[in-house]
Amino acid sequence: MWKHTFIGGTLEFLPESITNFKYIEDENINLIMLTTAEMGITDIKTNDEFLNFKNRLQNDNEEVVNNVQGMTMIFQIISNEGTYSFKQLWQRKFKTPNTCIYFDRATKSIFIGREDGFVSVHKCLPKSNFTELDLIIELKNHFSRVTDIWYDTNMGKMYTVSNDRRLVACDVNFNSKMIEINRSVHNYTKLYSDIKTNRLFAATDGGIIELYSLDKYPPEKKCRIRISGLGYISDFSYNFINSHLFTCDRSGKISIIEVGEIGKEKISSEISQFGFKNCLNAIEYNNNKHEIITGDVNGKVIIWNIKN
Repeated sequence: MWKHTFIGGTLEFLPESITNFKYIEDENINLIMLTTAEMGITDIKTNDEFLNFKNRLQNDNEEVVNNVQGMTMIFQIISNEGTYSFKQLWQRKFKTPNTCIYFDRATKSIFIGREDGFVSVHKCLPKSNFTELDLIIELKNHFSRVTDIWYDTNMGKMYTVSNDRRLVACDVNFNSKMIEINRSVHNYTKLYSDIKTNRLFAATDGGIIELYSLDKYPPEKKCRIRISGLGYISDFSYNFINSHLFTCDRSGKISIIEVGEIGKEKISSEISQFGFKNCLNAIEYNNNKHEIITGDVNGKVIIWNIKN
């Protein structure tokens, strides 16, 4: 049974295949938003805890949970004298697996990417503390799995990438026609925005990062950056002070890329690569401590000191 452990508390007995989650500090409430897939997997159908969870999910007028292939759930994190407990606030079931989630703090909107290429947009109702969300729109932006989402609050534009090898954008508020920004020879894996310089990064499973300027719409591609080995880029993080981009890939490598200043993006290049053989799924840069934090396929979290 999948578990996610925090210091002083454990959120457990969830469906298998947690595909994505976000930790959110929103005003006076701390939240975890997560997406799941493959709830009907056979090797846990007889697990007592899972059956109890399954019974809690079912309501009188809903389909049986075995027909549900994905869910999005919101939990409140409650702290009490150094221990943590988790209160479920909201959930929605889907007939297709959920693959990624994005939360826009300004509009309190949640964007849910799905295996079938759809993106579902929900908005938290005022003063509901995330217990009530309205479905705003469902958009068919892709032909297959949505791998990441980013929403430009200022422009009201949603950007999505997929393993259909397309980067697309659309206006969520007015349901305008979807615009294809780029079609790659590789599957897209991640999006990352640099609001200070108004730029957007898109990573692929072919070791390529594309850099776009958001100064106008649709965005303009400024350059393509290659990492050594051209591995499957699974995640990246950004140091706004030194303009360094940190990537990790499924071959276990970490790359540090120096990103060129505005107008000099084409001089962006990889300045270092290190790591080991274990597949890396997540990376985060801690600017205060000059550390890189990575998570691998075996559940290890590793801290790398890069002061030197």
